[in-house]
Order: sequence, then C-alpha cells, then structure tokens
Amino acid sequence: ALCAALLLASAASVNAQSKAIKRNAIYRDAPVEVAELRVKDQTVAFDEAFEAGPEWLKDVSLKIRNSSETNIVCIWVKVVFHETTPHPSQHLIIVGQPTNTASIRDRRPLELKPGEVLRLSLADEYKELKTLVEHSMAVESVSRLNLEVDRAYFDDGTMWDMGGTYRPDPERPGKWILVRQGVVLPPR
Repeated sequence: ALCAALLLASAASVNAQSKAIKRNAIYRDAPVEVAELRVKDQTVAFDEAFEAGPEWLKDVSLKIRNSSETNIVCIWVKVVFHETTPHPSQHLIIVGQPTNTASIRDRRPLELKPGEVLRLSLADEYKELKTLVEHSMAVESVSRLNLEVDRAYFDDGTMWDMGGTYRPDPERPGKWILVRQGVVLPPR
C-alpha cells in the first residue's frame, strides 16, 4: 500500500509543475484591484510559485474589485506570455464598452459600481490563448504568465490607464488629456 501511495504521489508530481502568475506593475491609488486570484480550487498570490497541471491556464480566474468612487463601464485585462519567442505574446480581454472611442462597439455593457466585484475566467479565452501561444511553444509548456488590469473607463467619461487618469479631449474626439500622472510602486 505504501508503494502504491508513493507511485501515485510520484505520478502527480510529474503532471503538476511549478507555475507563477506575475504582474507588470502595481499602481498607487488604482481604481481597480485583483481581489482574488485562483487556479482551479486553490487561491494563489501574484509572484509566488504554485503547483498546477499542464492545462492550468483554463483554470485561472480572478475577481476584480472597483475600488474607486465611480461606476466602471469597461475594464481591460492584459495577458502576456514572456516565454514565447522571439517576442512575448499578448492577449487583451475587454469587458464592457470603452468610452470616447468608436473602435470597439460590439461589447456587452458593464456597470461595475464602487465596491462591486467582477468575476473573470481565462477558460472563456482559452481557445484564443492556446492559439496565440502555440505559434511558438506548446501551451502545456507555459509555466508563467503576466496578468494585468491596466485600463478602466468610467461612466463620467474619464479613463484610468496604467496609473494615469485622463479625460476626453473636447477638441479632438478619440484623444485624451492627462489629468493626473500615475505612480508605479516597486515590486514587493
């Protein structure tokens, strides 16, 4: 029985490999925060290794909290694979309808009120992620990804983008004016 248990543990460790979810930056006073990051049934932390099987990407989910005082109508989440060569592959997940742009108008509306949480799963994007990654490597070989909520649009017309706050330029539709420069915090 002990031998069988050791064989099962050994087989499980062969299938499970060390993975990590990183983030590019942390922004002071960000209006959105990742309130929970999960891979299958386990809660994981950014920048910390965890064990997962070969198809772990489809098991990644997160909860994004509106930590601002304004309703969010659109969120951009960037998924980056730095292991792909010769350049990192990127996939953008857009939830909601951006303001001040006519380029993206076929999305379901979003109204994320202050304090509310949006649940997002990479399972919904897995087919596109797999196709993107497999241009340079097997998706099962991916051991880390960068995940970043880097843009939010608000119902008052403003936008937060990688730390900075912007308002629409009334003179040039589709252009933005910087209202407040963001502050990037060092990694923890």
